[in-house]
Amino acid sequence: MRRNPTPQQIDVLGISFEKGGASVLADGYLVAGSLTAAQRECIFGFGVLTQLMDDLEDLPHNLANRFLTIFSQAGRQ
Repeated sequence: MRRNPTPQQIDVLGISFEKGGASVLADGYLVAGSLTAAQRECIFGFGVLTQLMDDLEDLPHNLANRFLTIFSQAGRQ
């Protein structure tokens, strides 16, 4: 990635999905030890949802501090 990439050069949605999904999926493994494919998919999706909810709740803070999320990216436009 280049230094100081423009928002258009960053896959903000993809990063948000991976961040949220992976975080909650790791929790699922810590709790259960092993997961079925269906459980992994469900838990990952729940993580994506909670990450998006968190980003939306933090919108004023993220805009003020110029943090790049899917919502702050749209909010600047």
